[in-house]
Amino acid sequence: MDADTKQKKDELTAFLKKAFCIDGDCVLKTETSKVVTSTGEVLNDALTFELTDSKRGKFQVTISK
Repeated sequence: MDADTKQKKDELTAFLKKAFCIDGDCVLKTETSKVVTSTGEVLNDALTFELTDSKRGKFQVTISK
């Protein structure tokens, strides 16, 4: 991972921690070209993060274009 990509990933991780008010980790789990949602919609260029919070436990957030 080059320096620019790492910086963008770190900025996105910090944003998600703040946006979801979590007190634990935010980890990039997958970088996939396609993700299928529960409604059957196909998302291209998706990033999935796993967030951990002491009250809510673990949950995942997927961001796509």
